[in-house]
Amino acid sequence: RETQIMEFIICEPEGDVLEVHYNGYRRSNLNDIEKVVVIGTYDQVECIFNADEILVKCPSKYEGRLE
Repeated sequence: RETQIMEFIICEPEGDVLEVHYNGYRRSNLNDIEKVVVIGTYDQVECIFNADEILVKCPSKYEGRLE
């Protein structure tokens, strides 16, 4: 797997937005992600969050698995 640079915007329900830059592995389920946590540092000069890690939550993946 190759790493790639990704740039995206995180939107909070309250209307706040955060531009995120990430250089790493692209997750195969990226289009299904509903919630994300980014770990890294915020560049106050550029107003960009540089993510070292992306944690995702995809609830639909686990629906119907409990019996």
